[in-house]
Amino acid sequence: MKCIKGKELGVHKSNAGFYIGVVDEEGPLCRISEEYYETRELAELLLKSNAFVVRDCIENNFCNGEKSCLRKPSIEIDIDGPDGNIFAIMALANKAMRAEDMLTDGKAMYYKVTKCLSYAEALDAVREYVDIIEV
Repeated sequence: MKCIKGKELGVHKSNAGFYIGVVDEEGPLCRISEEYYETRELAELLLKSNAFVVRDCIENNFCNGEKSCLRKPSIEIDIDGPDGNIFAIMALANKAMRAEDMLTDGKAMYYKVTKCLSYAEALDAVREYVDIIEV
């Protein structure tokens, strides 16, 4: 998995414990996980399953221009065509997320979207997980 800047996420150690973040040859660039973990194995499992909480902090916001630190997959759809149906959009988004190994996000998106009361609200919920390019 890569951050929005294209750098590979990994598990790293600090005095506080293991964390998910990005380092380069000069040292740590950012910590993306909200928490520190007691073991490398736990942090690696959470990274692999994309089941960690993303940290919201000033340095991460500075790095990525107020966007999520994690790169979102994108889908192309014709909102006014048959693919504009919210269930078709969710299927395309789910397929794109699976291709990026974002399995837990697909389930979270489904639950969030199915609780929405309008099409616009549901579309905004999908946009939290994927970038929608309207064609």
